Amino acid sequence: MKTILVVLLVLVLETFAVMLFTHRERVVAQIQEEYRQTINVMGEQNAELIYASADANFRSMIVDTGIFRESYRMFVPDGKRDMDGINVMGRGITWFEERLNAFWAVVFRSFQRLSLFNTWLPYALLLLVPAAVDGWEQRAIKRDTFGYTSPFRYAIAYYGIVLLLVFPVVYFLLPFPLSPLLPPMWALVATAAIVTMAANTQKHL
Repeated sequence: MKTILVVLLVLVLETFAVMLFTHRERVVAQIQEEYRQTINVMGEQNAELIYASADANFRSMIVDTGIFRESYRMFVPDGKRDMDGINVMGRGITWFEERLNAFWAVVFRSFQRLSLFNTWLPYALLLLVPAAVDGWEQRAIKRDTFGYTSPFRYAIAYYGIVLLLVFPVVYFLLPFPLSPLLPPMWALVATAAIVTMAANTQKHL
């Protein structure tokens, strides 16, 4: 329950920060920089597939459903707008338009980061599942041989896993360019935390 509350609080705070302080131009520059880094790490073909998938998901879930258009109609109901939220009737851009432009740019960037994260996820599972099994086997061995289990290591690993569960939510909204290697790094740290927590679970559990 506490973890859920923390995640919700982070989402609320980040949403307000986006709505108040983020500018669309800055987010677009971040998207371009992350795309460049993805090409350098994963190759141009893989980068194009990742970003094409993100674009398709954004259009099907946000644009085609009418959410994108309705958000502008509700807050700035002044004429027809293009895909970037720009008023095509020649009217000036209001403060609400700037905030919506920035918000939807951040949402689009989140779709791209989610697509990248999902690309790494199968490889992460190849680490996480064996890690959990190995940690549990270590616990069984310690239980049968009366080996020492460290409550301190268990606590550190437990809170580390809680932070790791929150990280993907924060990752999607962080307001600066992120390396495409962050998801596999997350998986490696999660692997170590899972092994440590499982191996040091108290014997009577």
